[in-house]
Amino acid sequence: MSKPKLLYLVNEGSFFVSHRLPIARAAKDAGYDVLVACPDSAATERIERAGLRHVPIRGYRGLAGVIRELAALLAVMRLLRRERPDLVHLITAKPILFGGIAARLAAIPVVAAISGMGYAFTGPEDRVPRLKRVLLAGYRAALHRPKAYAIFQNDADRSFFRQQNICWPGRDLLIPGSGVDLDLFDPKPPPQRRPRVVLPARMLRDKGVFEFVEAARLLREQGYEADFCLQGSPDGGNPTTIPEETLRDWDRSGVIRWNGHSDNVPGFLELADIVVLPSYREGLPKTLIDAAAAGRPTVTTDLPGCRAAILPEQTGLLCAAADARDLAEKIAMLLDDPVRRLEMGRKGRAFAEQRFDIRTIVAQHLDVYGQALS
Repeated sequence: MSKPKLLYLVNEGSFFVSHRLPIARAAKDAGYDVLVACPDSAATERIERAGLRHVPIRGYRGLAGVIRELAALLAVMRLLRRERPDLVHLITAKPILFGGIAARLAAIPVVAAISGMGYAFTGPEDRVPRLKRVLLAGYRAALHRPKAYAIFQNDADRSFFRQQNICWPGRDLLIPGSGVDLDLFDPKPPPQRRPRVVLPARMLRDKGVFEFVEAARLLREQGYEADFCLQGSPDGGNPTTIPEETLRDWDRSGVIRWNGHSDNVPGFLELADIVVLPSYREGLPKTLIDAAAAGRPTVTTDLPGCRAAILPEQTGLLCAAADARDLAEKIAMLLDDPVRRLEMGRKGRAFAEQRFDIRTIVAQHLDVYGQALS
């Protein structure tokens, strides 16, 4: 018998490498013929080095006109006709919408990774209401059939999809994130020096970056001696991206340090004392999972996704969303108590071992693949 062909469809190769590569490797080891369709980028070499076949496609992130969106859908339909996969794993919103509809027309089973609700559903309730309606109709067209399985990272997103009658009954599953390779992280205490508070994320307004910078200002005014660091790059494909010049201005002001993107996540977390993610909404943020694996306490927002990634008061603290003053107060609580920081870090590592071990997450995905093909 020939190997079942599994096609991953994703907008960014770097996101695939950081969030899905171990799952794809395991699928290959389990006997799948694995293809990764994404735009050419620096990540292409990593994908091919893992023994996976890369299929170049054009990127189609962000909002575009009707003609461009239709062209993107037709390109995915041509891709499926050419490659004839047995199963398609769709990752992030646009691939789910276009790939789900194209796969439905081609009668190909799909697994869709709902890793968050995206820009239209983040922030104020009145943000782009027409876009929300279009997206909900698109998700329903892509996923409301027996051979479409949706994987959610938190129960709030799954409940919302159920209320909207988007998924076929019994085809919505809960898997806590993309997992973490615990062996890559050494949860030893950070070095003895000025405490370092780090926000590792894409530099987006919706990640709470402005609130973090304001919280750093407030804490410096109160006399706290700590380094406040932004670790990440702008994302030109997201409408809430923060311009690079703004980041450089903050860095020059001395309130925070902007360190840019780093692929060495264990390395910069090893130097961190506190990890902060004041995001407006997430699926299940890998930032917080990695922080737990590294044995670092966290401060994050009391919202779906973020809330599910910690044990409140045990591995991290929750703050109000879009509230720099409350964020500053929660960071101050940890800066004032080094013993508590270490204890929360130890509990975070134990939580990661129990809930986010990559081996468990991989096994759950392979089980879903089997269900979709059976």
